[in-house]
Amino acid sequence: MNLIKGLIFTCIFCSFLLLINMFYKETIKNNLPTPIPKNYKRVLDTPDFDLEIFKASNKIKVLHFFNPDCPCSKFNYKHIQSLYKKYKNRVEFVAFSTKNCDNPFEFLMLHDSLNFNAKKYGVYSTPQAVVLDKDGKIIYNGNYNKSRFCSNKSTNFVEQILENKLNNKKINLIASSPYGCSIFNN
Repeated sequence: MNLIKGLIFTCIFCSFLLLINMFYKETIKNNLPTPIPKNYKRVLDTPDFDLEIFKASNKIKVLHFFNPDCPCSKFNYKHIQSLYKKYKNRVEFVAFSTKNCDNPFEFLMLHDSLNFNAKKYGVYSTPQAVVLDKDGKIIYNGNYNKSRFCSNKSTNFVEQILENKLNNKKINLIASSPYGCSIFNN
């Protein structure tokens, strides 16, 4: 009887250690900067913005790149929705999903499963934002926040960019390394 109890305890203990190990690895992975893919070329010039929906618009544009399977993209969902609700009358939003899925947003979502637009705008991890000015020039390309949960007000990068640009203030913000899920195989 003691042998059976010992085996049961050992199985439960090993399962517990395995779960802790899996959680720890996932947490560490999502808190480290996303590795830069081989052959990555930083986008210095703004590519032609060829989405017909924006051609006639003279608004600032937020391009939201996300992967519905990425934990960081899931954590970012409420934050991007709150940005949309706050700025929807003054800023155009469009999401690009790296996988085919239903649209979870209150704004337009396009499938970018071949990563055409991600490559075009120099995006290699999700979630990531590209902000274009009224002329379609890239004014920001990077993560939404330094905090994984978008909870650090002092590093709400996209919101700061939008506030500064909408209020004709100087933009001198550079994002830290992108965090999240890589969209390219290294």
